[in-house]
Amino acid sequence: MYYVYGAKDSRATNRAEFILYTTKTPYRLFLLNKDYTIKQLGSLIPNVKTVPQVFKQSIHIGGLKELYDELYSDYKGELL
Repeated sequence: MYYVYGAKDSRATNRAEFILYTTKTPYRLFLLNKDYTIKQLGSLIPNVKTVPQVFKQSIHIGGLKELYDELYSDYKGELL
């Protein structure tokens, strides 16, 4: 299960959600100032500057690029 800490109307958050949805990867989305505060996210990830921030279970994966790399690291062909 992936946990995405994102923000409403964030294109990067929308892209992360799209990647997880289209790869049929289970995830849960948390929205800034609705489900968590920046202070709470800072206690998980010191000096955090951007969203989305993605966790796989309790392991911090990183942002959008790291999520993409995590899910497509074994793929050798072209994406259609």
